[in-house]
Amino acid sequence: MSTRTILAFDASTPRTAIALGVLDLERGEATQLAGVDVLDDASQASTWLVDQIMATLASAKIQGRALDLIVCGVGPGTFTGARVAVATAKGLALGLDRPVLPLSTLAAVAASQPRRGAIVATLDARRGELYAARFDVEPEPAAMSGLHVRRRSQDTVVAAADLLAEIAQLAAAPTIVGTGVHVIAAALAGSQSPTPALLPLDGVHAAGLWQATCDAFAAGVSLHPRELDAVYLRGSYAELGVNRPKRPFVPSPFA
Repeated sequence: MSTRTILAFDASTPRTAIALGVLDLERGEATQLAGVDVLDDASQASTWLVDQIMATLASAKIQGRALDLIVCGVGPGTFTGARVAVATAKGLALGLDRPVLPLSTLAAVAASQPRRGAIVATLDARRGELYAARFDVEPEPAAMSGLHVRRRSQDTVVAAADLLAEIAQLAAAPTIVGTGVHVIAAALAGSQSPTPALLPLDGVHAAGLWQATCDAFAAGVSLHPRELDAVYLRGSYAELGVNRPKRPFVPSPFA
């Protein structure tokens, strides 16, 4: 087969995104057929993600069995959203007997913003920390999507001050994008450090998700659905002992 019909989705950011498209491997061309993104704070994706996927397929007159690959944003990002996306991808891929391809949510964030050049994609990890990774986002005529998102660092969780210190050591100042921008701005308040270019972005958008999917397909290796897992980078609040019960535990008299 010289074409691949691909469904991609990501629910690890405040904006849940779905993209559907076709890659023509013989011509080296990518065509996005449909896409939707909804600012839902990633907390309600479980209530509508499957229905919206079905609606997206229907809008392009594509049946599920026509899909060749499921691409899933695996984080880092919101714990709930990442788990919802991974569980949905596993269910679809197992039901259709199709492979899956994991996609870094930060790569999709980098592809979702309009700037070109050096980019630091960020997501607010709370407690003054960020999920972050550096990318070069450049036009690339040879790439199927016409854009190449080249990774320059691994996904990490980092304190805002530490990320700013790392950026200060770079030869060329990058643009910082994503939901972590307000965390960076707070860290810079009252600081004498030069202010880097900041571009707020509310998460992954459908067009950026498709761009990142094309790059991931060209560079990645697909997995059996059972191998797919979310990327958290750190433990949950419960695992870290951050959240504590409001009331003392009282055993049930009926137990």
